[in-house]
Amino acid sequence: MKFLSKYSKMERRDFPFIALLLAFPIAQVLIFFFYVNASSFLLAFQDVTGKFSLDTLKLVFEGFIRNNDFQNNPLFTMLWHSVVIWICSNVVCTLVNVFTCYMLTKHMVGSTFFRAVFAIPGLVGVVVFSTIMKQLYGYSGPITQMALKMGLSDNAVLRGGLLASDSTAFQTLIIQSIVYGIAGGNMIVAGAYMRIPNEIFESSKLDGCGFFRETFQIAVPCAWSTISTMLVFSLCHFFTADLSFYMYSNGLGNHNMTSVTFALYKLQVTISETSGANEILYNYVSALGICITAITIPVVIFGRKILSKMGEDVQF
Repeated sequence: MKFLSKYSKMERRDFPFIALLLAFPIAQVLIFFFYVNASSFLLAFQDVTGKFSLDTLKLVFEGFIRNNDFQNNPLFTMLWHSVVIWICSNVVCTLVNVFTCYMLTKHMVGSTFFRAVFAIPGLVGVVVFSTIMKQLYGYSGPITQMALKMGLSDNAVLRGGLLASDSTAFQTLIIQSIVYGIAGGNMIVAGAYMRIPNEIFESSKLDGCGFFRETFQIAVPCAWSTISTMLVFSLCHFFTADLSFYMYSNGLGNHNMTSVTFALYKLQVTISETSGANEILYNYVSALGICITAITIPVVIFGRKILSKMGEDVQF
């Protein structure tokens, strides 16, 4: 009751309404996440016969450090790919976004045109977009031909394009994620900048504030709540980031196009194609998911604390 004593009688009258608002999402989480997935969680602690066992979890842990050979460790490779994808698609894109978006919101020459161009990729479906890009990355595609003219010499690329080589497929999709990641985040960050009153910028100009100082000492701190929220949400996908490898590799995951998300999908396919003969893989998928979640939760909590200390929420 000490908690309630901090609020006035008028404020306590709103508590039943707040409880009703929170009841629905909490019930959804309890029913559609914990209840539905309860059996999946238990699989990580069972053997083939359904008895309690930690062998599957032990197998996952051993997979991380197998012979200390990280270069040839498939589990480490897919985790490393997911981390690289997250860094390039979120951190790099966000850092560039905070600058490029501010340039667009300052109504520079061509800003309206670039806003329209940046919005186009989001209007195209993933299947259509990946189909178009696969043609551009083919041997006769303009992107591959440009890379060859710049000095790229790879026999696999000469036979099938940038996505047909182990040395270029993953790197090509990483570059693509950075380019289109910048475009995708523009609208959100630009909206945060547009909320900042123009009087603040007019006052900074009168004080002789330059463009870069205005961007990083006024605009970014004022929009930091939006930027930090984007980064916190992206931390939830720290180990599950993907580059539509299924679409670009036709479901094969060859040529180094793999990640945690795609590897989990491949395990499910293996189970279905063998008519349940490899049902033990369900236990492995469950154990791997629990391990990834156990790592991700501290990362999100720690990241949120760091980001909240880097700036304060500004009210207009």
